[in-house]
Amino acid sequence: MVAVKVQSLKDIIRAYLQNLGFSGQKLEAAVEDVAACAGDYSDGGSIVDFLDALPVSHMRRQRKFAGMPDYQIAALFKLVFIENDGAGRWGTLPWCQKELPTEMLALTERYAADMLPAYKASRMEAQPIESLRPVRWFTRLFRRRKHHEAA
Repeated sequence: MVAVKVQSLKDIIRAYLQNLGFSGQKLEAAVEDVAACAGDYSDGGSIVDFLDALPVSHMRRQRKFAGMPDYQIAALFKLVFIENDGAGRWGTLPWCQKELPTEMLALTERYAADMLPAYKASRMEAQPIESLRPVRWFTRLFRRRKHHEAA
């Protein structure tokens, strides 16, 4: 297990962006951009939740994602971002712009799976269990083993 010492808000942003594919000089520039867009984030909440909420709020405006919970939209956003080299293509736009790039929205709609119908549980009536005469079967099995061991 790796231990990470968090010294500042930028350390958390750096780790978040690294997981999305940012690295090297681009990572450092992205950390500065996103930290500036986040402003003085000191409301006591989770910065990760805040960073997830920005693209989620952009996607929530699209009709396709209206019925999805926030955590599912955030996961979908991250999937599209990672799979399509979002660090190289879009950079920090999802956190610093008022809207997501049109190309990214089109990709997320393509990746989005339709929701399944609601789960419904019902009680199953007890069914009779039919015996297959296991005693005979076990007897034959053990007789065969004795004959093979004796040979």
